[in-house]
Amino acid sequence: MNIFYSLQVPSLGALPATSDEPGEDLGAGDSYQSLDMDVIQGDGYGAWWVLTQCTALCGGGTQERERSCEEDNGCAGPSFETVKCNTFPCTAAHDNMTQSSTWSECSASCEGGTQSRTRSCKKNKICTDPTQEDRDCKTGNCPVDGNWASWATWSDCSTTCGGGQRSRERTCSNPPATDGGQPCLGGNDQLEACNEQACPVDGGYESWSSWTACSASCGGGTRSRSRSCNSPTPEHGGLECQGENAEAEDCNRQACEERCHTDPPAN
Repeated sequence: MNIFYSLQVPSLGALPATSDEPGEDLGAGDSYQSLDMDVIQGDGYGAWWVLTQCTALCGGGTQERERSCEEDNGCAGPSFETVKCNTFPCTAAHDNMTQSSTWSECSASCEGGTQSRTRSCKKNKICTDPTQEDRDCKTGNCPVDGNWASWATWSDCSTTCGGGQRSRERTCSNPPATDGGQPCLGGNDQLEACNEQACPVDGGYESWSSWTACSASCGGGTRSRSRSCNSPTPEHGGLECQGENAEAEDCNRQACEERCHTDPPAN
């Protein structure tokens, strides 16, 4: 991605002919110009912050800049850099002021604070430059830690009975982690058991029993047989067996034979 930063340098009217030759005094009235520089960043960092003002008006000083890591898993390369500045020799006007103190601690850790440094006029010298210098610092966004959004609804159970599973998910978006903030802690999905009740079992008849003996040996009788609903027995709300569990039929319908009877002889 293309990232831009601004570099503050003295205006062209205040710059020396070369970095090694004396230049004009840079006082409170001198201006700064901003140079936009197009930098290709591929290490996970955001844009470099604006360079600090030089620690010396002449004779060689340093400027600093830093940048924030915008990747949750860390970034490659340095986050702080120091460069040389105002390396030209000092003139008599510059020699009237003492060296500036180090910059004070920034008044904020992010989203803009201020810091200052001071210098004084040397004894028996006439000075017109300011004795205190202020600058903006820590202008980058504050880190925002991620927070989970609400869980989505549970999915349908994988089975209607006998034990299954269902799942749900959530996203780290309330808010998402930005500007080097901490990612959400914990998992983004859940599984749980569902529909653990036993499945219904419909009843089934066993085989018919043998027929009973006919109720008559001739002239018509009946016989019967039965069966039980136990193959399997209905369970857990299953249906009862369908159809009759007993039946009867006619049997031995042939006519009985007649027998002749004679009277016993008279005495």
